[in-house]
Amino acid sequence: NKWEQLTDVKGKLPKGRCAHSFLYHNNKLYVHGGFDGKNRLKDTPIFDIGSLNFILAHSCQKPKRGS
Repeated sequence: NKWEQLTDVKGKLPKGRCAHSFLYHNNKLYVHGGFDGKNRLKDTPIFDIGSLNFILAHSCQKPKRGS
């Protein structure tokens, strides 16, 4: 096994990050949160392995006070 750079990836590539959560499910890779060196990240990029496509899941926001 070896790492290879993919050249046919579609969609917007997510920011590089560390200290994130990672999950593989149903041929998709989910990455949540992390740190980009300056900011905490709250996004969840999803990579579809079959189509080589990145999408960004909707992030959950804290409810506003009084909601």
